[in-house]
Amino acid sequence: MSDSFNSTTPYSEHQQHDIHELERLRQRVAELEQVVTAQQQIQQGAIENLCVIDQLYAAVLVLDLNGVIIRWSRGATVLLGYQSSEIVGKHVMMLYASPSADQYLPQILGTVQHHKTYVSDALWRCQSGEERPVQLTMALLFDVDHRTVGITVCAVDRPYPQPTSLQWHAFQTLAEHAPDGIAMINLDGIITYTNPSMKAMLKATDAIIGQSAFDFYAEGKSYEPVSKMV
Repeated sequence: MSDSFNSTTPYSEHQQHDIHELERLRQRVAELEQVVTAQQQIQQGAIENLCVIDQLYAAVLVLDLNGVIIRWSRGATVLLGYQSSEIVGKHVMMLYASPSADQYLPQILGTVQHHKTYVSDALWRCQSGEERPVQLTMALLFDVDHRTVGITVCAVDRPYPQPTSLQWHAFQTLAEHAPDGIAMINLDGIITYTNPSMKAMLKATDAIIGQSAFDFYAEGKSYEPVSKMV
């Protein structure tokens, strides 16, 4: 009797592609989990625990409130080529390769002064001299006493190709079984997807799709539309 479980029949090209996409998404989820864990550890142990940033596979750097780089993750080394020893202590503006890097200074100042999160595209200069398009997310970093201690910057390689239906299916398969709440919103702040965990957290039904994400923020808090941050 043949054992179908031990069959050596190779996967089809479609199956191999599906497996590859699932593995890529699992790796991305693991990177994001690392960032979240690091942020929690930093907040629990204040500034001295910033060393957890160094081990992240995601491209994350931490600036002091003057824009000087004080932490540099291994993921940032992979993305840009600089080692931590040659980049820490330098101003983040040295990374910008655009004709007028000064246009990005207001984002850093605005992050500090207005406690906003900024998302923007920029050209960063790699160690090799290559100019690499990246998407940057800047947010304030607080210690356990809620004092501002720095700015976290997460850099993502761009441009991304538009996701295929197969990639979307792979993401949705992972998200549907994730214990954490996951939601997707468009640039107008409209919810386009929520997984079961998010619906349970918000005590919501499928009717949540199409609603403004800002309807779910705590009363009295003021947030600008996502389109103004991008």
